[in-house]
Amino acid sequence: MMSFNFGICGRPRAAAPVAGKRARWALAWGLVLHTLLASAPSWAQAQWNEVSKARNGDVWTMETGTARRIGDNARVWVLINHPLPITNPAPYAHSGVRSFRALVQVDCKEQRARRLEASYFSQPNGDGRLLGTSENDDWFNVPPDTPDADLMKAACELPDQAPAAPGTPAGAAPATPATPAAAPPTAPARPPGARG
Repeated sequence: MMSFNFGICGRPRAAAPVAGKRARWALAWGLVLHTLLASAPSWAQAQWNEVSKARNGDVWTMETGTARRIGDNARVWVLINHPLPITNPAPYAHSGVRSFRALVQVDCKEQRARRLEASYFSQPNGDGRLLGTSENDDWFNVPPDTPDADLMKAACELPDQAPAAPGTPAGAAPATPATPAAAPPTAPARPPGARG
């Protein structure tokens, strides 16, 4: 029995044998997948800048390409790489964590921060097996002279992206947002190549 499918011009044509269809389908999807993977930036290509190095060797980086500050509030992606796997799961509720990536909201005026979402990985740089996730932590006051304080400082020094008031001369200080200080700016996009 011969089946028909329509070509680009809409005229019926004989279908290729089933094996040929599968091969073309696999090739087409393989090319699509290859193109997507080749064109998608990886974590290594994201704009990660070191903001702190803890005494225990943890390296804290901030993804500056998607970081945003509006008024007294900032939202940034942070990636923390541990030199050795975490064996005490207390900080993360997961054992074996080598890296931790989180979207962090910072309140520059009140000197506090909170994690909006977080992912825990078995390898450095957000690679390896996804060990777990968490969302919406409570606000915490940022203690001075800590990697958290270094991250807050870097986030609060980002250029303010609040819209200027109408009639404000170029180069003048941006207008204070009309929303309350605790209102968060729009969430930045996930860093390029983000998983989890």
